[in-house]
Amino acid sequence: MWLPSKSIHTGAVYEPGCQHLRPWQALDYVRQRKSLPDGDYDRQRHQQQFLRAILQEARDQGLDRNPIKLDQFIRSVEGSLVVDTNGIPVADLAFGLRNITPSTVVGIRLPSHPEMIGGISYVLADDEAPGLYQAIVTDSLDSWVTDHPEWVNRV
Repeated sequence: MWLPSKSIHTGAVYEPGCQHLRPWQALDYVRQRKSLPDGDYDRQRHQQQFLRAILQEARDQGLDRNPIKLDQFIRSVEGSLVVDTNGIPVADLAFGLRNITPSTVVGIRLPSHPEMIGGISYVLADDEAPGLYQAIVTDSLDSWVTDHPEWVNRV
């Protein structure tokens, strides 16, 4: 998994570069936020990096060419992650994403800002957020990303 920046949370330091993480390290990496400079935004970026790494490893192991291994992988993911697919089976979602390659994955942040309300930190949508929602609905996300590079995460 490629890690472009240092991250400290449980005392573990994740150095930049490609490395294999133990399960507890992967979980630590995707959950960190309080010790990171950009808090929840850095956590989102880490989660996007993690998903891209999973896609890359699946391709490296030939899952896109082996239906039996792919089925085993999908069942493993289904049993290991909580994924809100809005009722769509994970296998159908995976089939729909079959032509996506790790190199084409782009991480996008919701145009938003952090705000403390009653002692609790919230991330609130900015005025630009409806434009992102509309780009998703109208399948014009490529144009939105080009026009709003400040909301793109390097994954």
